[in-house]
Amino acid sequence: MSILPAQKTPVSGGKRAAQKAETRRRIMQVGRKMLSEKGYLGTTVTMLAAEAGVSAGLINAHFGSKAGLMFAILTEQNTAQLGEMASDLPQEGPVRARLLRKLQTEYAHDLADPKLTAILVAYSCVWPAETEQENIKQRRAGDAVTREILQAGVARGEIAPQADLEAAIAAIYAITLWGMRPAFFENASADECLARITPQIDLILRGLAPAS
Repeated sequence: MSILPAQKTPVSGGKRAAQKAETRRRIMQVGRKMLSEKGYLGTTVTMLAAEAGVSAGLINAHFGSKAGLMFAILTEQNTAQLGEMASDLPQEGPVRARLLRKLQTEYAHDLADPKLTAILVAYSCVWPAETEQENIKQRRAGDAVTREILQAGVARGEIAPQADLEAAIAAIYAITLWGMRPAFFENASADECLARITPQIDLILRGLAPAS
């Protein structure tokens, strides 16, 4: 027996693709809401399917598993961040101003739903190695923006030519990640979190500056 609805006119490829995209969008919307409200362990594929009005098998067909859905949500969040950086980040200017603008964009996206981001961060510590490899690929895109900012700083004379930019990039990432915890535990806003890590960012930039 066919699982497709009975109809006289076949669904066109374009319409089928649009329906598939809409189903995926709806599942992800429900996933974001339920993961934020109930947590990863408190959310099941059966619950997601019921809320989205689809079968559990369809969720697995789109995402492979609940973990796959969560990683898709993270990917969507990262893609939105990079898109905004590409359009809004000043192409020129002082290193500090450009770097803080980049971090402001990251926090605005990541901390729009602190509970969901906390779950994503926590799960990233235990997800499979292959998932981590995909995550590293996405992180490299964000690191590339930081690298461009620092390299432009070298060209402007704000950063010493011999400075270890890769170590600085890793430190900035770690500071930014840890800096979200006040939002998770103290209800701090994105701007408050940025203000708290700014002295640490300034410390790194001073260490990168040419010797006087």
